[in-house]
Amino acid sequence: MKPTHSVLAACAAAILALTACGGGGGGTPAAQTQPATDTTRITASDARSIDPNETRASAGQAALSLPRFGSVTQSSNRNTAGITTDAASATFDGNGMTVRIVREDTSVLTLDTAYTIEDSGVAAYTDYYSTRSWGLFRVTNDETYIARVTATWANDDLMDQLTGGYWFYIAGDVSQPSSLTGFDVGAFVDG
Repeated sequence: MKPTHSVLAACAAAILALTACGGGGGGTPAAQTQPATDTTRITASDARSIDPNETRASAGQAALSLPRFGSVTQSSNRNTAGITTDAASATFDGNGMTVRIVREDTSVLTLDTAYTIEDSGVAAYTDYYSTRSWGLFRVTNDETYIARVTATWANDDLMDQLTGGYWFYIAGDVSQPSSLTGFDVGAFVDG
């Protein structure tokens, strides 16, 4: 499973790179913002840079965690043996994707393409397979996430699919930095 571990570590490194540069590109400024409160607008760049030290620490912990198998999940949430305690599973219907990340405490983080800020559109992967990826960004008064998810599927059988992606999650209201209670970083492959 070393190749999967390397891929997941690369995802964590990508999040670190985005945090360090504060960028990430894509979309227009209006498309990258969502109201966190009635008076505050937060961008994906704002969320990535809210606490760079905590972001780097979470990404580093995710990179060193051992993956959880089933669907392969690797995150900064791990047990004392260093094994990821999150379990991610994706549902792809040909148009959109929902990813459920069940944590050890049974709470669920849901990543949903309803919160897309960047969409690659459907592209031919080979003569037999297609692929599509989405950049996601969601802000509420309780949580914020930034994610990239991708689906690849057989053109003649939607059930023959592979999904994957990575996420950065902040617990608390990002417009009130003193209210933040947690940072998670993770990646998954499911199919």
